[in-house]
Amino acid sequence: MVVRRARIRVITVAIGAAAALLAGCGGTASSNTLEVVTSSATSAEPGEPIGETVDAVTLDRQVRQAMRDAGTCEITITGDGIAAHGQMRLDSGGMALSMELELSGGVTAVRLLPGAAYVHVPESAPGKHWLQVRPDGTDPLSRQAGVMLRLLRNLSDPVAIGGPPGVRPTTLTVVRHEDVDGLATSVYAAETVLTPAQAAANNGLAGTTVRFEAFIDAGHLPRRIVLEVHGPDGTQLTQNVGYADWGIPVTVTAPPESEVTDLTRSTN
Repeated sequence: MVVRRARIRVITVAIGAAAALLAGCGGTASSNTLEVVTSSATSAEPGEPIGETVDAVTLDRQVRQAMRDAGTCEITITGDGIAAHGQMRLDSGGMALSMELELSGGVTAVRLLPGAAYVHVPESAPGKHWLQVRPDGTDPLSRQAGVMLRLLRNLSDPVAIGGPPGVRPTTLTVVRHEDVDGLATSVYAAETVLTPAQAAANNGLAGTTVRFEAFIDAGHLPRRIVLEVHGPDGTQLTQNVGYADWGIPVTVTAPPESEVTDLTRSTN
């Protein structure tokens, strides 16, 4: 059990670094110094005028509807300490995700289904290569994996990558147009600087700057999300999420029951 806990801890720390820094990015931005590019080096002109400020909730609703209509896609995550690739399906039953993650501690895999989550752990008991956990579970491994699982579920709600409720940007500004894989997108951005009061409330560092960019095409489908966190102590974190091949066939299934250790039924 100790080995399994260590493995989950490596996974959680690598992916949860963004959450730890985002916890201090506050609610309303205390500083907004976005650079608006008046001309673009690409051919991208998806329609949203540069300099336009939009309500984040409205954009979020449009993006999530477009994602549900498209149904499936390929997802990649790259950044400090992580490289991941997987497939996502969205339907009336909810979100399903199959993803392989390459971290500093090795390679692992995650499968998320409505109401269930599985983490591949090679060091588990013979024949038991998967752990079933719950983001809100009370067992030690579920608590440790919970941050990672909640962040991965946010892949179905790109604007939420900018922070949890009360922290994510309330408005976004179109700062430029840019092609992503040959497709025209509008780049919606927000920048937040953590105030001392926000730092005290969120266990963060005052002066931390968080920049969020969402590359959205003319059909409101996300093509790329970029999150940059710069701490006043020199700490830097960058993570990129890419969405591609919307509408491809995707099937996500639970691992074979014989290979699963169900931690949702045990607190040991």
